[in-house]
Amino acid sequence: RSLSGGGIPNNYYTKAQMSLLFDPTTFKANSRDLVTTKEQVTEMSKRYNGLSMPVLVITGSADLTVSPEIHSKTLAAEIPHSELILFDGAGHLIQHSHSWKILAAIDNWIRLDEV
Repeated sequence: RSLSGGGIPNNYYTKAQMSLLFDPTTFKANSRDLVTTKEQVTEMSKRYNGLSMPVLVITGSADLTVSPEIHSKTLAAEIPHSELILFDGAGHLIQHSHSWKILAAIDNWIRLDEV
């Protein structure tokens, strides 16, 4: 489901080093991250409106891990000088399933900022 909208890229398991997920040290570290993520994100969010640089928020409409409604749209609304790009049907691993579209969006955004 994380790769909604684009399928799994060739050699994804190897390139993403998925075998690390099963390493006990890595597994414990990931578990710790999951337990503390909400608290950390809540604390960071208090500073979003203080960001002064332009920010491009890119997400997929089918992301079931990080909700576009709860997180991405709120993030973009709270950061001054931000823009939200929502790729319809894209899941959580949008950087894999829509990489060329993301690169094009970033390129266009930079060009608009230079004008």
